[in-house]
Amino acid sequence: MNTRAVNLRDPQMEETKLQLARSVEALHDSNERTEQIIASALDAVVTMDIEGLITSWNPQAEIIFGWKAGEILGQRMSEVIIPPAYREAHERGRRHLLKTGEAKVLDRRMELTALRSDGEEFPIELTVAKVLVAGVTHFSAFIRDLTAQKQAEARLAEALQEKSRIERERLEELRDYSASLERWVA
Repeated sequence: MNTRAVNLRDPQMEETKLQLARSVEALHDSNERTEQIIASALDAVVTMDIEGLITSWNPQAEIIFGWKAGEILGQRMSEVIIPPAYREAHERGRRHLLKTGEAKVLDRRMELTALRSDGEEFPIELTVAKVLVAGVTHFSAFIRDLTAQKQAEARLAEALQEKSRIERERLEELRDYSASLERWVA
């Protein structure tokens, strides 16, 4: 009898194979779930490597920025979505992070401007997280387009100014009317 054949039929070996198959399936399911979550996010999710190159670009990033993933993957982030006025600061910050491990932009919300594919600058909320995968550093950016919010805030501010103007006019009219009444009564 062949001992190698017997070992392959060993119940422990069969159980190990089954556990391995289950683990592989669970890992695949977990990866698929994560990809679906990122793909369905209402915010842009953009990943950059330590060289500053874009490594992932979700569907919402395509909508917000106007570039398809195939057009943008592998491009330097500072050259495509960061406005020209901030590009050098971005690169300087990235180099400082690589050298010291310190960065002002990590793990906090910031309001900045970004650049669409047509060159339009627009307001965003940005959060950047450092992610280590198999010992390799990446940076995940979560980006929310604030254009509609800022437009609504501007309309509200205009409406409040108009309301204040009308209130001042009405108050002046009441003062004039009050002065007229005082002259008429006197």
